[in-house]
Amino acid sequence: MKELMCLTPLDFKPEYTLETFEKLIKPLRLKKVPIIVFETMHKRKDGTLYPVSIRLQLMHEEFDPVFVAVIEDISERKHADAVLKQIVVGTSAAIGDDFLKSLVKNLATSLDVKYAFIGELTGDQWERVTTRAVWANGALAENFEYDWKGTPCENVMVDNICYYPNNAQALFPQDLLLVEMGVESYLGVALYDNEKKIGGFLVVLHDEEISEGMDPKAILQVFANRVEAELERRKAERKLEKYLGDLERLVSERTAALEKSNQNLSDFAFIAAHDLQEPLRKVTMFGNMLKKSNQDLDEKSCDCIDRMQSAITRMQSLIDDLLVYSKLSTQDLPYVKIDLNRIVENTLTDLETQIHQARGTINVDKLPDLEANPVQMHQLFQNLISNALKYRKEDVDPVINISSRSNDNGVVTISVEDNGIGFDEKYKDRIFQLFQRLHGNNAYGGTGIGLAICKKIIDRHHGTITVNSTPGGGAIFKFSLPEMQARNVEGN
Repeated sequence: MKELMCLTPLDFKPEYTLETFEKLIKPLRLKKVPIIVFETMHKRKDGTLYPVSIRLQLMHEEFDPVFVAVIEDISERKHADAVLKQIVVGTSAAIGDDFLKSLVKNLATSLDVKYAFIGELTGDQWERVTTRAVWANGALAENFEYDWKGTPCENVMVDNICYYPNNAQALFPQDLLLVEMGVESYLGVALYDNEKKIGGFLVVLHDEEISEGMDPKAILQVFANRVEAELERRKAERKLEKYLGDLERLVSERTAALEKSNQNLSDFAFIAAHDLQEPLRKVTMFGNMLKKSNQDLDEKSCDCIDRMQSAITRMQSLIDDLLVYSKLSTQDLPYVKIDLNRIVENTLTDLETQIHQARGTINVDKLPDLEANPVQMHQLFQNLISNALKYRKEDVDPVINISSRSNDNGVVTISVEDNGIGFDEKYKDRIFQLFQRLHGNNAYGGTGIGLAICKKIIDRHHGTITVNSTPGGGAIFKFSLPEMQARNVEGN
């Protein structure tokens, strides 16, 4: 002490000059601050340096100024900071299991202990601990399970953190794992889940007393939060994997059900094409034979036969339309690059008689090429044009305008506009549904399937269709299709 009393600040820190020291204490002299706290390096008698924290205070300066300095050796704190930094650097780039393994390794090596592990509560009653990463005797080790009752972890469940610097085996004689590992000291902290419930433990063990010089409790508590976050992330991953597994199973089941439904539709199409149509043809034939062989039938009998044959014709049309609709759901047809102008031209040729009888005018702008199924595009235009011709105004010749526009996203919009009777837009979604009609059979014929077929074709081509109309103001059907299909062969 007598030796220390004779030393000056310049003796403790030789690189200081009088000017440097005066600059340091100037705020004290000017009474701007009551005390100065700073860290620096001091030199021992043997010439070695060590970190210190200094609290410097000016007591009085009546004659010569008197300073009181409290000097604290912070070597252990600095060492603990270095250990903490080393662990952070060693684990910062890792996630998942790699992070957990890296952490137990860096904890064990930095704290100079033989064992470190991360355990998670498992079991139906959370009565067991399953390790997620283990470091033992200088290497990563296999994970294991144990019952936490009768072990130091049981106390951690209550106190959140427990430290037993020695005699751990004697304190917990039921914990055979401590005996097997030769453990004498134990330090464990609790890990919490998102619901603030204990979900596991972060533990270090050693065959000697764990040094408290670097504050291992604080270090474990610092990294406990990071481990908690990682364990929660793992739980979320497991939930996501289960969800994806369930979703995959559900998709598989729905796909199987859809395939079965498609097969049922295909079976129905076969029945409609053969078993249902053949009896209708026979009834029509017998009706014709009945009229020819009985020329003297009265007017009422002839009218009954005509009504019967008209009903059969409507039934035949309904079956034909249902057959078309079912094929749209079951057949996989290839997409090819087509000229829509050619498609419309062929469609108008097929509808030539109907257009002539209605005294219709069809104006067609230049239409683009796009990838589509030509058969279904022909059906689409045929249904839309026939629809416009059918719902024309009395004493007004129908005019139908077909135009297109493209956008920068590779989508083509086709418009089919007519000057017909129109309809109230509150029915605009209903008209695309099966068997939905806005007018009775007596006013306008049809099966109520034509626009549903159009909607199904557009859906199969990954497009959209809508309509704008007002009563007496005609209608504009617009459908949008991609110029290039996402895949070469369609499948629903």
